[in-house]
Amino acid sequence: MNSQHTRAMAAPEGELDRGVRDRADVKATDQLVDALIASVRAEGFVTFDEVARACASAPCVDRAVNMVMKRLPLEGVEIRDHADGPPRRRAERHSFVPDDDDAPLSEAPAPPSAAPPGVDPIQAYLGKMGSLSLLTREGEVEFARRIEAGRRRMLDALARSSIRMPELTDLIERIEESDIR
Repeated sequence: MNSQHTRAMAAPEGELDRGVRDRADVKATDQLVDALIASVRAEGFVTFDEVARACASAPCVDRAVNMVMKRLPLEGVEIRDHADGPPRRRAERHSFVPDDDDAPLSEAPAPPSAAPPGVDPIQAYLGKMGSLSLLTREGEVEFARRIEAGRRRMLDALARSSIRMPELTDLIERIEESDIR
């Protein structure tokens, strides 16, 4: 191999460092998610606010959010809007943020293999909603008829109104003269 070909295959300067840094960020994010799950597993639920705070401190926020949203249901942890149960102590509420980066974290069990990997909950929801028939053709026709009937009633009521008669007559004249379409 000649030296030009070898240089072309080598990573650009700084890219190797970025790869190492990226792997470290991914590992730190994974540890943060594991710590969050371990801290809320016993209680059985976590609020969206707590998930947001935990994921915001992760080096790879999007990875943390995706992992948390996939793994929490698999771990039997419900994600709630508000804490309905008894309030947790403040220390317990924020215990998923590791104090020391070098401290070993407990191993979380692997998710069951029955769950399909890489399923985005939002995409699954949108796919399910897209497959539902919300309005039939007959329903659309009925809505159109009701809209037209309501429009006619409104125009009749406006035409009978003595308060707006001068403006309506002016508008009718302008329409007849083709000033307004």
